[in-house]
Amino acid sequence: MAEKKHRIEYIDLAKGFCIFLVVAVHVFKDCGILFPFNSLLTKIRMPLYYVLSGLFFKQYEGFDGFLKRKINKLFIPFAFFYLIFSIPYMTLKFHAQGTPLLTCLTDAFLGLYNRDFTNGKTWFLFSLFNTSILFYLIFIASQKIKSHTVTILILLSLIVGFCGLYLGYQRIWIPAYLDTSLSAVPLYCFGYLLNKHSNILRDSKWDKFLPIIIIGIIISLSFISGRCTFSNNHYSVRPLWLFPSCCLGALSIILLAKYIKRIPWFTYIGRYSIILLLFHEPIYINVIKLVKLTGASGYLLGIASFLITMVILTVIIYPVIKYLPHVTAQKDVIKV
Repeated sequence: MAEKKHRIEYIDLAKGFCIFLVVAVHVFKDCGILFPFNSLLTKIRMPLYYVLSGLFFKQYEGFDGFLKRKINKLFIPFAFFYLIFSIPYMTLKFHAQGTPLLTCLTDAFLGLYNRDFTNGKTWFLFSLFNTSILFYLIFIASQKIKSHTVTILILLSLIVGFCGLYLGYQRIWIPAYLDTSLSAVPLYCFGYLLNKHSNILRDSKWDKFLPIIIIGIIISLSFISGRCTFSNNHYSVRPLWLFPSCCLGALSIILLAKYIKRIPWFTYIGRYSIILLLFHEPIYINVIKLVKLTGASGYLLGIASFLITMVILTVIIYPVIKYLPHVTAQKDVIKV
């Protein structure tokens, strides 16, 4: 039976801010437009999701129970949309180029391995699935030394994370986003520690100072040059600054959402952000084609396409929840 959870609205708000930016950046990029403050936002968007996942890490009944939940929430949505969107499309695409059908089908199935598949923005779900498993194994290992559990947890997470960064800086490619999954482990760990060793999920007397803290973080991040591109594990931020900057970037959005508490539409899309992640690419690609027929270009094309895309995504949330709950992480496929 699926677990009943008390939702923390400002966490949904933080997810809403993040998925809003994710869709906006992708739309603008496909319109040939550079999104404002994009370098800064690369230290916030994807790191936030890894940190939030760590924030709600639980052992559950053991590895078996943990794995089942991650399969329900991450792997099944990714696999379903990979099967219905990517494999048929890529097979037909290769076949149209004159490739034998069996070879086309094989190449299409290997799209994840080669990081070349349609609706590719869903890569994050597969990467987060792997990062979750890696962190669970590290967490279990850290529990073996009772007197230094937290120290061992941080140390092991950093070792794994820097292995991922080394691969990224050396441009050493590992299939299926496994290198990115390694790099993201310290962010997941930061989220876990943030929950266990701070008042981030509870009201605090220090909350009145949140605007000052948020402004301070953003100003600090503006002095750290470079981009963090987790989708291909490429980074131009200095290695020792990467994890602190990404952790602070994620923290700034969490604290901003905690201070604001609730904005109905952002909270709503944040609650169902996985649906927006799964559907936004096939929608915005076609929206851009239609808007281009009006003669729009530049920022007009980008803004119009983004607004129309967000309207469509908001409208489809309810029917998707109703008719596709098991493949969009709204209901469990594997009983837990």
